[in-house]
Amino acid sequence: MEADRLELAMDTLRKALENSQMDLRETERTLRQEQREKQRLRISTDILEKEVNDKKAGSQDLKLQVKEELQKNAILERQVDEIDHYKQRSKDLEEELKKLRKEAHQQSMIAQHARKCLRDERDKVKEQSRQDLQVKQVEEELDVIQSENRTLKKLLDARSTVHSHHAQVINNAKRLARQFYAQTQSDQLSSLLAILESEAEMHHVTGELKNQLNKSSSSTSSSTDGLLKTILRQTNNHSCSFTNSTDRLNFTRHQISTNFTDFRHSTGARMNRSWSQEEISKSRRRTVSNSSSRVSRNKAWTEGTKEEREEEKQEEEEEGQEEMMEEIVRNSVAVGDKVIIDVTPNKACSAGPHGRVKIRKLVYVPAKVMFIGCIENARDRPGLYIGVHLDDPVGTSDGVFRGKRYFTTNIKHGKFVRAKNIISILDIKSGKYKKIENIVASTKHAAALQQKKLKQQSRNEKPKRKVSPDLSAGRTVSKGDA
Repeated sequence: MEADRLELAMDTLRKALENSQMDLRETERTLRQEQREKQRLRISTDILEKEVNDKKAGSQDLKLQVKEELQKNAILERQVDEIDHYKQRSKDLEEELKKLRKEAHQQSMIAQHARKCLRDERDKVKEQSRQDLQVKQVEEELDVIQSENRTLKKLLDARSTVHSHHAQVINNAKRLARQFYAQTQSDQLSSLLAILESEAEMHHVTGELKNQLNKSSSSTSSSTDGLLKTILRQTNNHSCSFTNSTDRLNFTRHQISTNFTDFRHSTGARMNRSWSQEEISKSRRRTVSNSSSRVSRNKAWTEGTKEEREEEKQEEEEEGQEEMMEEIVRNSVAVGDKVIIDVTPNKACSAGPHGRVKIRKLVYVPAKVMFIGCIENARDRPGLYIGVHLDDPVGTSDGVFRGKRYFTTNIKHGKFVRAKNIISILDIKSGKYKKIENIVASTKHAAALQQKKLKQQSRNEKPKRKVSPDLSAGRTVSKGDA
């Protein structure tokens, strides 16, 4: 019985031990879980501490930023306070600018008035110089006329002495003729008396003309010419010597004054000159043909030789081509564009060794357009010039042409060329060079199409003739006939 009780006690104790062991295991498990929780809490607390420290640092940064913003706001407030001052200053500057513009306008008006006055003064000076030249010419003519008057007076004095002698002879002849007429009463003596009376009257007229010449010695050239012609007309039929003297006087008259309106022949100096071949060729062009052939009668104007006509035609074509090139350059090229320039030296091909001809090598250089327009003092070939900056040092200028600067570049990098020297133009959109020949061809094609279109429009716009029935005649007539 006791053994059973002991076994039961042992079982009870065993069960209690097992239960205690199980409780111990549970306790250990809970302890381990608590330790894990503590470790997790410790890690989380460390993380939270770091976050708190970071937030503290961020708060410090925010405080600094707030301070900076406050300082900026203070600066902005001060600047806002200064805005009114700047506004007032800008208004003052605008008023000063208006005053300066007004003064500049006044100065431009004064300069314009001065230029106008200068032009007027130049015109006055030109008019005065022209009047002085006319006065000088008139003085020269007056000197010539006075010398002629003096010569004419001498001739008239000589003529008066001859006339006085002739008058005495005529008076004696009249006296003798009257005596014979009183004795004989013949018709021949009466006709002789009439002739002697007319001679005496002519001597009287010559004396009056001499008095008129003495009175009009200070008159103008036109009145002197009239008086001289009257004297010549009155005295031409009486003395050959006097007529020859006056003819010599008229023949040598007005050799000093070249602008005098006297169309009588003079003995001006004549210079024999030889004509060059070019002048002979030019004079031969467009001259009346003197040939009696049928072709020459049908075509009275000859146009020169065939070679000359071809040369003229070629020159006209070159001029037209150059004008077209200049127009295309004006429309297609601007300052700053990149182009390719032909800088080939303009020299004839020279003969090399063994009689071979050296072919001229073409030289093309890329360049940048710096100037487009006409230049002053281009006496040899006026027109459109293009100033370029060459990439290679093969130029002949630095932007100066005959003392005037048109653009600025390095020495031996600048050059003035014509429109025909441009070979290609850089297209900005495609980035490729476009040949000027293609542009010329497209321009010609567009012009031809435009001309064709205009002709077609003019043909289409021609009004058609309206036809109306003529009932009375039983036929149709046009509006113009009606």
